[in-house]
Amino acid sequence: MAIQKPSAELPLGDSISLIFHLYSKNFFKFLVPVFVAYVLTGILTALMFIYILTPIPNLSELLSTPQLWNWFLTYILPRLALLVVLGVIAAVMNLTAEFLLIKYASDLIERGSANLEDAFRFTLRKLGILIINSLIIGVIVVLGIIALVIPGIILAVMFSLTYPAILNENAGIINSLSRSRQLVSKRWLKTFAYFFVLAIIMSIFNYIVSLILTPVTIYSPIASYVISIILIAFVIPITPIGVAVYYYSMLAREKLSLPQTPPSP
Repeated sequence: MAIQKPSAELPLGDSISLIFHLYSKNFFKFLVPVFVAYVLTGILTALMFIYILTPIPNLSELLSTPQLWNWFLTYILPRLALLVVLGVIAAVMNLTAEFLLIKYASDLIERGSANLEDAFRFTLRKLGILIINSLIIGVIVVLGIIALVIPGIILAVMFSLTYPAILNENAGIINSLSRSRQLVSKRWLKTFAYFFVLAIIMSIFNYIVSLILTPVTIYSPIASYVISIILIAFVIPITPIGVAVYYYSMLAREKLSLPQTPPSP
C-alpha cells in the first residue's frame, strides 16, 4: 500500500488504517523525536526529584517569624521555582515532538516522502505560534469544561486541526483557529468519534502496560516508571499522525465541495 494523499474524505476505518500504515512504514523516524523528548524529560525529572527530596530543616525547629521566612526563601521557594521551570521545559520539548510528528506525517501524505531534519527545522520556525496557540486552546477548552464539560468537548473538536493549519497553510494565530473550525464544520460528530477512537487506543495500550508492570512496581517503582515511559513512547506517535491524516481527509472533502470552474470554451 503506497502512501497516497486522500482524494476524497476518508471513512473512519480507512483513516485509522492509514495512521498505522504511515507509522509502520516510518516506525523509527516517528519514534526518534518521542524518545529524545522523553529521555530529556526523564533526566530533568530525575534531577528535579533528587534536588527536591534532599533533606531540609524541620519546620517544628523554627520558632521566630524571620526564621520561618528564611526557611521558605532558602528551601521552599527555589524548589517551587525549579518545579515550574523544569515543567515548562518538559512541556515545550514534548509539544515540539508532537508538532514535529504532525509536520513529518503531513509531508509523507503530501509528497509520499519526507525528511525528518527538514520537518524539524520548519517546526522550530513555527514553534512560537504553535505554543501560543496551544496555550490559547488549552485555556479555552479548560474554561469550556468548567462550563458543564460539553462546551469544552465542542471547543476541543473545533480546534483539533489548528496545528496542521499552521504547519501546512502558514496560518497565523487567529486564522489557524478559524481554519480548523472551517475544516471540521458539518463533521462535528465524526471528528469527535475519530479522536475518541484514538483516545481509546491509547487508553487500552496504557492499561495493558500498567498490568504488565504491576509486579515490577511492587519491587522497584523507579524501574517500573522507566519501563512504562519507554513502552508508552511507542504509542505516542499515533495521535499526531492521526491529526495529520484527519486534516488531509477534511481538506479533500473541502476541495470536492468547492464549486468547480467550468472549462473555457
